[in-house]
Amino acid sequence: MINKDRYGCSTARNKATCENKLSIRRDTLEQATIGGLRDKLMQPEAYQAFVEEFTREFNRQSGEQEHQNKLDKQELEQIESNIRRGLDAINSGVAPEIVKDELNALAARRKSVRAKLETAPPVRPRLHPNLSLLYKEKITNLIEALSAPETIAEATGAMRQLIEEVRLDLKGEACR
Repeated sequence: MINKDRYGCSTARNKATCENKLSIRRDTLEQATIGGLRDKLMQPEAYQAFVEEFTREFNRQSGEQEHQNKLDKQELEQIESNIRRGLDAINSGVAPEIVKDELNALAARRKSVRAKLETAPPVRPRLHPNLSLLYKEKITNLIEALSAPETIAEATGAMRQLIEEVRLDLKGEACR
């Protein structure tokens, strides 16, 4: 901002070491930004195709992880059950050396499965299948907020935080 209503090169204005004297009215830039949001972020076919494929793949991966966790938990339950049966056999009079190797193998496998379950990534929530419609609604609400008198100050402040730079050039040359 070179003043309260215009954007331009602050170096040209403050230090006079840049020859770029171009400036743009703040409201013109904000309307162009809103138009860009509408045009670039709201291409419904492209966005919907992306979201549908992303959702499908994300949910497939989440489902695989859930399924693997379920299989590992079932295996752990089976191992625990087999260990209990081995101990019951010993308590019933079977010589411990007969089931010792089997119990040691089960204990090692139990340790391995427990470690796998403890290091498994947390189950991710599934994505809503209508994510593209939700996105469209959010962008529409954003555009409305950027245009509504009661929220324009807050909305434009948020928008300014998202924009790193505004480049005004006549010859394709950057400011110095």
